[in-house]
Amino acid sequence: MRHLFFVLLFIGLSALGQQRLGLNDITHLFPLPSMDEVSLMWHARTSSVRGELLPYSYFQQLPRLVPGIDPLKLYQQSLKVVAVRLDPCFMETALRGCQPQVRLVWQPLVVKEYTSATIDASVHTFYDLTQKDWQSLVQEYRQLKSSVRYSNVDPLQVSPALISFGYKSQYWQSFSSIVLKYIGVQNLVRVTIMNVNPMGNAWAFGAYRPVNGKLEIQPIPGIDRKAQVVISKQSVGAETLMDAIPRPANQDHFFRFLNDSQMAKKIFPPENIQAAVRTAFEFENTRIHNSGTISCASCHLTRSLSLIVRGSFPQWDWKRILKGVAYLGTSNMTNTTSSFIHGESLRMLGYFGRTPVISDRVINDTDLALRMIK
Repeated sequence: MRHLFFVLLFIGLSALGQQRLGLNDITHLFPLPSMDEVSLMWHARTSSVRGELLPYSYFQQLPRLVPGIDPLKLYQQSLKVVAVRLDPCFMETALRGCQPQVRLVWQPLVVKEYTSATIDASVHTFYDLTQKDWQSLVQEYRQLKSSVRYSNVDPLQVSPALISFGYKSQYWQSFSSIVLKYIGVQNLVRVTIMNVNPMGNAWAFGAYRPVNGKLEIQPIPGIDRKAQVVISKQSVGAETLMDAIPRPANQDHFFRFLNDSQMAKKIFPPENIQAAVRTAFEFENTRIHNSGTISCASCHLTRSLSLIVRGSFPQWDWKRILKGVAYLGTSNMTNTTSSFIHGESLRMLGYFGRTPVISDRVINDTDLALRMIK
């Protein structure tokens, strides 16, 4: 009887251990590869039983991602997946409901002098999963996780597992086999882009839906237009001189601050600055907004505004100011990339050159997804 008790206890603890996941099991930011690892990363032609991740027939319908680089060469040689997000409940509109999804973040990668760095442009691809496939994916990943030793209470960061094992490891092969099994062109439902102009001071956003082999451009939430551009006049260091065209309505304090953050801190009354930060925190709050309720520019600029203001006014009572709009997470919500502030970084998840960037919005999304999976 006692032997049976310990057998059952062991089984119970093993099952419990399999269920213990952390933020870094939900959002995977891949480390930048060494020169001899680049070919091991996922690329657009990577395929499984569901087809290529991003066929060239789709890619060539997108606006040019990076000026000065041949699109075919960029597609074949440079475009790599730098992050994966697992989401049990992607919800863009109430009508669509809760949709399990895998999302990939792509950036062009360049290799120089034995190191790699990214170009400031990106593609996101979205793959819908059935509930059955989602459950299978999570279960298979739990089994893989049992062979990995890192803390479930770690904050979101560059993948601890891949930093430890690398792209040449059995772990990477197993992880790739598990995830790629469930994604491909057959269940690709959305493609979004952020491209950059030749001078590197304007970024255009667009969203597309695959329909019968064609990419249909979609309206951007908040502005009901099919494109939105963020322009930087001449950002210096951590300060911003930015604007969005078109600006969404009812976000005056937010964009007036970003238009000249250095001047705004000097002449704006505190209540206006605080209103801008409250708006940013509303945009970052997964329980208030999703990608169907705010524009691309609004979402991508929250990180800069929030970090600039809170860093400039540490004496303010931010807990009181942000009450009711700040997302309250249950995980370790530390932002491991918060020390990096650059006025021209619109990155939410990925890299700015060689510097990893994770926005609070991504951390919040990841925390909520983790709660649902647990």
